[in-house]
Amino acid sequence: MQYCLLDGGVGQALKEGLGSSSFAAGARANVERKEEVVAVHRKFYEAAERGGWRGDVYATTNSFVATPYHWKTESGDYLDFVSAAAANAREAAAPFETRKVAGCLPPLGECYAASGPTPTPTTTEGWVATYKAIGRALGDNVDVLLAETLTSAAEGLAAAEAATQLGKSVWICFTLADDDTARLRSGEDLTEALAKVADYAAVEGLGINCCRVETISAALDALLDVAADKKHVIAYANDFEGSTSNWLRDVGRPDCSVSTENSHEEALYGPKRYAERAKDWFARGVTVVGGCCGVTPEHMELVASLDPKPMPPTEVKDIIDLAAPLFDAVAPDAATHKLQMGRFADTIFRGSARVFWRRRWPKTFEGIIGELGLQGEASLAHHIVTGLIVPASIRGDGGNDDDDDDPPGPGQHEDASA
Repeated sequence: MQYCLLDGGVGQALKEGLGSSSFAAGARANVERKEEVVAVHRKFYEAAERGGWRGDVYATTNSFVATPYHWKTESGDYLDFVSAAAANAREAAAPFETRKVAGCLPPLGECYAASGPTPTPTTTEGWVATYKAIGRALGDNVDVLLAETLTSAAEGLAAAEAATQLGKSVWICFTLADDDTARLRSGEDLTEALAKVADYAAVEGLGINCCRVETISAALDALLDVAADKKHVIAYANDFEGSTSNWLRDVGRPDCSVSTENSHEEALYGPKRYAERAKDWFARGVTVVGGCCGVTPEHMELVASLDPKPMPPTEVKDIIDLAAPLFDAVAPDAATHKLQMGRFADTIFRGSARVFWRRRWPKTFEGIIGELGLQGEASLAHHIVTGLIVPASIRGDGGNDDDDDDPPGPGQHEDASA
């Protein structure tokens, strides 16, 4: 399993460093103040390295607003700024092999808009053509395309189709309403949106970004259910005082604001708490963690100190073999023993992300059922619960089933690129 890091809020950092309220100014800096762009990329790379990360670290090109829609009032060809962004990120990456570059495929209209200003161009064919133009401008300076902060399934489909036609790999990440309903800002169900793009061979990763930390945590199961067969599962959140949805409402963007009883309005997380959540994401099956708006090199240094591997390398068969003796006293005959083992396997499948990565279970569980000679899923036995049956030495947590407040683990990444 290959674990990777993304950077954090590069555009936000540049905007602050340039003393401007405009993201377009940050994009123009790719040409006009390139040294500052390269320096910000290097800060994120170096933060991961200080944290002890030994796997790949991706810088995302500083080209989020370099699109026809946002460039209508800017001078110059937006594609020249896309090309410069890719060159700057590659310059910051050189000459280190583990420093990689993700080429940004951004929304083609107003960011977060569910309905509102019409994107440029206005047709699906136009979106695909624009994404292809951006992909060609990024060129060989990027290792993968990253379609991020997408508001609708239609944007994801256009990005997937463009990557396919370009012959490039792409990661597709949707932004969600800042609540716990796992809905895109367009109102679409996350599972349905992911399913629409998952069949593209070019789509090597699926994820969620640019929303509250707790929004991502609440939506991870839906993401993992669809992304189980993908090379990467991706998560990177914002870290602001309030949610993006309420900020949008405050600045007069009701087209994409969300107000529900389940909305997440926590205060700023800060580096330590963000790393604690990143630890949970890794444990649940995420393979690529980064940060979006408001996430700094300090955040990512602590994330880089995590051991992303949630459990020792243990196979299902090993768990079954270790648990088998526990059933001897309650299974007087072979048939009963087989049934109890099936129930035990089912219990782990349903309740124990600690034992295996959740994203690896669907196929594995089918294998268990086949080996046990059972038809369909074995039902839960009322007297078998994971917390009692699975020894603490297997769970690796000393028997404590609540790790929400566990501190980040050590930065041991010998297997990070394995």
